[in-house]
Amino acid sequence: MKITESSIISIARSLKHHNASRVIKGIGDDCAVIRTPGAGAMLITTDSFIEGVHFLADQPPESVGAKLLAVNLSDIASMGGRPGEAVITMMLPDSTDLEWVERLYKGLGEVAKEFGVNVVGGDVSRHPDRKSLALTLIGRSRRDEVLYRSRGIPGDYLFVSGTLGDADAGLELLRNPSLNHQSTILNDKYLLPSPRIELGRLLARTHTASACIDLSDGIAVGSRQLAEASGLAIELNRSSIPISNDLNSYCQTRNFDPIDWALRAGGDYELLFSVPPGSRRRVERFAITHPTLPRLTCIGQLISGQPGTVTIKHSELSEKLTDGGWEHFKNGG
Repeated sequence: MKITESSIISIARSLKHHNASRVIKGIGDDCAVIRTPGAGAMLITTDSFIEGVHFLADQPPESVGAKLLAVNLSDIASMGGRPGEAVITMMLPDSTDLEWVERLYKGLGEVAKEFGVNVVGGDVSRHPDRKSLALTLIGRSRRDEVLYRSRGIPGDYLFVSGTLGDADAGLELLRNPSLNHQSTILNDKYLLPSPRIELGRLLARTHTASACIDLSDGIAVGSRQLAEASGLAIELNRSSIPISNDLNSYCQTRNFDPIDWALRAGGDYELLFSVPPGSRRRVERFAITHPTLPRLTCIGQLISGQPGTVTIKHSELSEKLTDGGWEHFKNGG
């Protein structure tokens, strides 16, 4: 049987929790959630980066270190948590220059300072041929403020932060200089995503969102996962998908439809969240009351239907969104 990400997750799910009273949420969300004394919860997440798969061989090491922490912060943001401590594991070839490691830690340290993360240790070992990194991040929250993928209800509106598709375009430009299209904004969206910690905390603290997920794998994958976890279907409005001017310009030069690109792209690390109808105005007012937040756009609704089904509505027509985004082993990493 061919290996898939879902098959590995199924095997991991089969492990019993030997002290289940401590585990509020195990596999199946952006973070594991562990009970702590009083009313608290610990959030645990981890991500790995492999050279040639998750970062380019000639990518500045500062951006590799910064992004390694940023993508974990995005998981904490989607659960409404506050970031805390991190440990990093490095497997490096003998040929690795010490300066590369110093620059990696410089980039990681800048993001850690910005978000109040303490890097408290880790592990180092040798790898035969490529750099491989992993970071585990601990976050904290009140138990009654943790956001999950699974608590959406029919009729909830779906909002997304920022714009979609930029990171994949930035990766294409970095991989293919011959495209002869310049966009620092698109490049930066790939090299260093902006973790939406402030937004996640606001949604959790005000009990505004019913469900939330990090879009590390793109809107196609993320919307399916949120819908499936909530036991519902999703209807997205094609014309509402937020597109940046830079992505529009890039797609024009490639003769691509920017919305099609955004629907099938990955790596944006934005938040997709649902809110009850009565909270929609509150979210729309966030732009006024919290001017440092990213753009927030209503792009659809949760509806009753086959769990995990995502439909794209366009004028009077609709079609199922069946592919797109990033999936390990399917996309080659």
